[in-house]
Order: sequence, then C-alpha cells, then structure tokens
Amino acid sequence: DGVIVGSVLVDTIARHQTDPDALRNALTDLLHPMREALDSLAH
Repeated sequence: DGVIVGSVLVDTIARHQTDPDALRNALTDLLHPMREALDSLAH
C-alpha cells in the first residue's frame, strides 16, 4: 500500500511541479480523504 501511495504522490508532484497552487490543491485532494479514513479507524 505504501508503494502505491508513494507512487501517486511522486506522480502528483511531478505533474504540478511548475504550479505551486495546483500542487497544493492536488495534494490536499489526495491526502485529505486518506487522513479522514485513518482518523476514523482510531474511533
């Protein structure tokens, strides 16, 4: 699972490396649902 997530992160960074705002938005869109899913496991 970590390899897949890492690959997606690297790809996302590469696709948006020239546009910091787009990169921030893309990473937020990617990571926010993951964070929510992990947080829900703790409850």
